[in-house]
Amino acid sequence: MTNNSRDGLNREFSSPSIAQIPRGMLQIALTYYRRTIEHVRVAPDWAAGARAC
Repeated sequence: MTNNSRDGLNREFSSPSIAQIPRGMLQIALTYYRRTIEHVRVAPDWAAGARAC
């Protein structure tokens, strides 16, 4: 990972935020290579590493 903004070589994820909405899903947001904001919504079971059968 590098933090080289001048040469466009950013390879980091930063400022993570996790919140659980009332229905139980987890909302996760973070900056992606300091260029964009990524947002995902996942089930708590997925975040805990549960496997689907």
